Amino acid sequence: AAENLSGSDALALLDYPVRPQGGQWQAPAVVQVREFPDSDAHVLETLKPGERYRRSGVVEHGGHVWDQIVLYADGAVGYVRR
Repeated sequence: AAENLSGSDALALLDYPVRPQGGQWQAPAVVQVREFPDSDAHVLETLKPGERYRRSGVVEHGGHVWDQIVLYADGAVGYVRR
């Protein structure tokens, strides 16, 4: 039987290096923010065009480039595909 892992434990099993990168990120269109940089990952939020967040990193994973953004006030991050 598969273990039920919490979000942070599940993330530890995935291997993707996050390159630190700052600056501001702005949604170019309606964008789904995912729990980790994979198109099958759980959607945390759906953002509207023009919404702005602080970018904290960049990930190249699965042939795509993802921006890591600080999604919540507590510092929790999400991933948006470029």
